[in-house]
Amino acid sequence: MKVSEIMTLSVYSISSDRSVAYASERMNEYEIGSLIVVDHGTVKGIITSRDIRSSHPNRIVADAMTPNPICTSPDCFIWDALKIMDREKIERILIMEEEKLLGLVTREIIKMKLSELMDTLTGLYRAPYIQCIGEEFLRTRQPFHLLFIDLNDFGKINKLYGHPFGDDVICEFTRRGASVVTEDRDFFADTPVTNLS
Repeated sequence: MKVSEIMTLSVYSISSDRSVAYASERMNEYEIGSLIVVDHGTVKGIITSRDIRSSHPNRIVADAMTPNPICTSPDCFIWDALKIMDREKIERILIMEEEKLLGLVTREIIKMKLSELMDTLTGLYRAPYIQCIGEEFLRTRQPFHLLFIDLNDFGKINKLYGHPFGDDVICEFTRRGASVVTEDRDFFADTPVTNLS
């Protein structure tokens, strides 16, 4: 899933010469947490509610804003966007294409969407994650290898030792599998399993 599928298209902007008080009023009016700072059609920065709280209301936006905001392309996968946000310690990222502002996506929206793709027991992404990556590799003609591991007759563990023990086995298997992958080039996920009883 790419950020273009979940980004907010309605972004509000402000010029850098306006007051911080005016920016605060606009954020309250629109019930938003940030404004994109645009001068003469060019994105110059972003001012957030945190910036507002730490600045005097009579200062201008240029003094309070974060210049050169972190951006990504609309083709960025949402999990990669979250990694960027974690690395940069930011709560929102601008979606731009060739200097054109397309939208905005927040950490909260990404995490909500990712939670739909994540297995609550293992903490791994589910099959749609791998499918999305595989489709992108096929689209870009990038060679890849797919390894599918099937735990045969796993239902016997649940029958003999109970489901809580079986869950522990799955979690340990997941932990060990995750420990051998390289984060920047390997993708590790689990798939729905049926008939475990």
